[in-house]
Amino acid sequence: KRRAGAAYALVKIIGKDAIPELKKTVDVEDDEPLRLASAWGLVTLEPTNEDYVKMALPRLIAGLTAELPLAKKESAAALESLGPKAIVALPELVRTAQDSDPSVRAEALAAMAEIDPTGKDVLPTALKLLDDSERTVRLTAGFVIGKGGAASKSAIPALRQLLRSVDPMEQTIAAWALVQIDPSPEIIETAIPLLIKALQSVNPAARREAVTTLGKIGGKNKAVRDAVAELSRDPDPAVRKAAEDAVKQLGG
Repeated sequence: KRRAGAAYALVKIIGKDAIPELKKTVDVEDDEPLRLASAWGLVTLEPTNEDYVKMALPRLIAGLTAELPLAKKESAAALESLGPKAIVALPELVRTAQDSDPSVRAEALAAMAEIDPTGKDVLPTALKLLDDSERTVRLTAGFVIGKGGAASKSAIPALRQLLRSVDPMEQTIAAWALVQIDPSPEIIETAIPLLIKALQSVNPAARREAVTTLGKIGGKNKAVRDAVAELSRDPDPAVRKAAEDAVKQLGG
């Protein structure tokens, strides 16, 4: 475990200069934590390098069955960063999405959506987790369902049910997902006030998704235009860029 920690530290401290050492340790025998840390390091530092991805994938997939929840979560996160390149990991991610640890379930589901958002296993898994006992998992499931777009049409009844939640964030994620699946006038009318509220989220990714969606559905709504324009001064550069694009879409 100490050697795995050293590999992790190398990535954090010296960056890409750690790659030669990581290439040596990704296949070291009798030290699974070190192999996993090395695989994680390679795809973290060079996610577009096909050779490194090929070396790392078997180790990251094996990491989904590790004893420690953190190891499973980090493995899923690394696979998520690879997107479609990690398609071979989907069967194991489906199993990992049933893990006893909620943070592992959520990360495995997020990885599945990034790898293949309309895949045959993604929607059934996300629908099951939409009723999870943990809020974070439910929110992740709603986001994943929305990412599937029109392919997630069968989830509309479940999302409408989530809209009736007493949790404002669950209402918002349900509205956002419904807009991605079926942007009908009725759904847009319901979603707009919830998405405007989401622009105040402390989570930059939530603000970015909300402002991007408002740019697509806001039309001539003055409240939308004013709220989107306000985010053009957001401290997060990705949110600012999304807001600027939304302003253009709204005709500003």
